[in-house]
Amino acid sequence: DSIAVVVGEDVITRRELQKEVQVIVNEYRAREKEMPPIGALEAQIVEKLINDKLQLQEARRLGIQIDELALDRSMENLARKNNMSLEELRRASEKEGLSYADLRARVRTQVINQRLIQQIVINNIDVSDEEIDAEIRKLGIDVRREYRLIRVRHNADALKEARPILEDAGEPGVQHIRRVLRKHQKQTERTTPYQTQLLGWRDADELPRVVREQLDTMAVGSVSRIVKNKRGAQLYILADVREDMPGLGGENQPKEVMPKERLYEARHILIRTNVIDDAESVSRRLARMRRDIESGKRTFAELAERYSDDPISSFKGGSLGWVSDKTMVAEFAEQLRNAPVGEIVGPFVSPYGGHLLEVTGHRESSGDMSSLRARIESEIRRRKSPGEIRQWQVDLRNTHHVEIRLGDRRRSNREDAL
Repeated sequence: DSIAVVVGEDVITRRELQKEVQVIVNEYRAREKEMPPIGALEAQIVEKLINDKLQLQEARRLGIQIDELALDRSMENLARKNNMSLEELRRASEKEGLSYADLRARVRTQVINQRLIQQIVINNIDVSDEEIDAEIRKLGIDVRREYRLIRVRHNADALKEARPILEDAGEPGVQHIRRVLRKHQKQTERTTPYQTQLLGWRDADELPRVVREQLDTMAVGSVSRIVKNKRGAQLYILADVREDMPGLGGENQPKEVMPKERLYEARHILIRTNVIDDAESVSRRLARMRRDIESGKRTFAELAERYSDDPISSFKGGSLGWVSDKTMVAEFAEQLRNAPVGEIVGPFVSPYGGHLLEVTGHRESSGDMSSLRARIESEIRRRKSPGEIRQWQVDLRNTHHVEIRLGDRRRSNREDAL
């Protein structure tokens, strides 16, 4: 039980490392798979254990946990996905050299890490309106955004006093703004009332210059700078934003005006290439997985949860939900369009790595703009998530002391920094 790695406030013992290595070796032997060099395999396992330890420490700090009842449900779900009872799952685990208690500990770690990554990383991935608009334009749909403003006029000193109040006003409705300003006027004992006017819908190039200059940083409810002209001083509040599609009638027209498209309910397993697994090696691994699924030895969901490198879909047994081929990279889109429902396709390679794919259903899109934007936003977030997660893991590691004490691989991140 000597220390193999120091990880922040925790350690990885040599016994713990060797147990993990043995489990993976048993898996390779049971599947008759070609195993990478033991040194390379151990290095990968060390990195995984380091990430797990650091993420569990971060989860504890944030109060993210799983109680026994929720863990029981996760174990039942795992058994169900593998078409097993809990007792059959226990026996299968022990056959691979992993006790049921250790399996529960693994699942606990996995669920906590999933919750942590979802809360800290995925939920905070920024997807801008401009990114969504760009994807929509690729579909041949021209999106025009229109804006509605509330104009407030008074002298410059009065507007300067009122501006912080307007920024905290909350609801940007014109009647609410008028009530806020009347109250402020009484408190300051000003005799001249503020003039407020709700302006009509305008394109970006029709907006006042002061608003156009700030548009990229303004959200609904934001207040512009104060500007002066011959009529005195004024500022603008962004009251609302809407999207329209010239030639299609926009969202205010019946929903069926939007062109419909075929959607695919699909799941996949993604294996990324690396210094150990090149494209040929990844394809061989995926081909073995496909044979295991088709022979009934393993389920698609089990292999996706265990091995897929897609950090979002792997949590859900590889499920991508309902997706459009138009939002996917070309190689994946082609397979998606041609895959028979219920049959596994692949291995095939895309810029993200090697894939197995199963399409489980087709349907037509609802044809409304909000649904289209929601699907595109979800897909952009999914594309961004691997890089965002890797960067977060790097940052997490750089803020904790990690010291590897394994033979010629002895090093710490403090030494790396030097």
